[in-house]
Amino acid sequence: MFASVIITAAASKKIQGGYPWVFERDFLSRRHPRAGIVAVHDRRGRFIGQAFYSPLSKIVLRFITPSKKEIDGPFWRTLIKKGYERRKNLEGTSNAFRVVNAEGDFIPSVIIDKYNDIWSIQTTSAGAETQKEGIVSSILEGFQPASIIEKNNIEVRRQEGLPLFEKILHGNKIMTTIREGARSFTVNVLQGQKTGAYLDYRAIRLQAATLCKGNALDLFCYEGWLCCHIAPRATRVTAVDSSPEAIQRARSNAGSLPIDFIEGDVFDFLEECKESYDFIHLDPPSFAKGKRNRATAIKGYEKINTLALKLLNPRGILLTSSCSHSISEGIFENTIKRCCERLGRRYKILYRGLQDRDHPVLRGLPESLYLKAIGIELDH
Repeated sequence: MFASVIITAAASKKIQGGYPWVFERDFLSRRHPRAGIVAVHDRRGRFIGQAFYSPLSKIVLRFITPSKKEIDGPFWRTLIKKGYERRKNLEGTSNAFRVVNAEGDFIPSVIIDKYNDIWSIQTTSAGAETQKEGIVSSILEGFQPASIIEKNNIEVRRQEGLPLFEKILHGNKIMTTIREGARSFTVNVLQGQKTGAYLDYRAIRLQAATLCKGNALDLFCYEGWLCCHIAPRATRVTAVDSSPEAIQRARSNAGSLPIDFIEGDVFDFLEECKESYDFIHLDPPSFAKGKRNRATAIKGYEKINTLALKLLNPRGILLTSSCSHSISEGIFENTIKRCCERLGRRYKILYRGLQDRDHPVLRGLPESLYLKAIGIELDH
């Protein structure tokens, strides 16, 4: 802790209600040039807690703790251990899961994921960057991973004045085998998307295996985890992705499973496809980076889901998702409703899903609920 800062009464009230961020408008102190951990007070001088301070960010403060206790190596080790203890029962389902989910585990803007014996870390604020050495040391001391890989390639770092890069911090292992349900997958953590793979989609992938039937189509299949899960339940599976590298890894993960992989643009595939399906899964990339792009995003979701619904057989099932923060569950579900109504297709809802439980939603921070999925079955 290197400084003391003052915030407005409104920001103080929000923090006490569970909201962990303080923006420029509520920051009353002079901007310090150096990032780090600061003591936070209100205008009356009352201590509120400690927070990461980022001098260049619109989110000036990210709240860590209401305590005056020194934030040091033992502090981080305790929080990381608590994160692991809350999730270790997932090991019966998978040996890959999120250990620390940033604000959701009270280490704001820090992500720590475990991929079997490889751990991955991501720091997305200048304040958190100053504590990276202590956090990495805590992982090494507490868990002795084969490797720790830094996945700091996320665009939000530019807003913090931080560089984008990926590198090995400890060890030299970059590939490992992930077990998920009854399947195993090879993951290149250094080269993979996000922190190595899409761990937040685990529950939805496993649910897909229970919903799938007949002739199945997996769109934006990436490295093929979901289509491998559904293949034993389907009579045939077609999987589409635009990335040649992802398709290559998907083929490797599929092994002898009867899956037809197609490299190509999903929109083009849907518009040109003459086949019909009994099950379609849609997991498109985010169509909205913020509330300003919400209308455009809704149009994107309407277009792609309408195209998919046109290929769905009577009694067919569509499992579709959105990872856009600004698209709420209600907005997304109403979007699917409009698509069905315009096509004159009645349906019932079979499933509603969110990001898996190792990616907790923080009370008071609606932005922490970002991934939502809905499974519907057509009546005719």
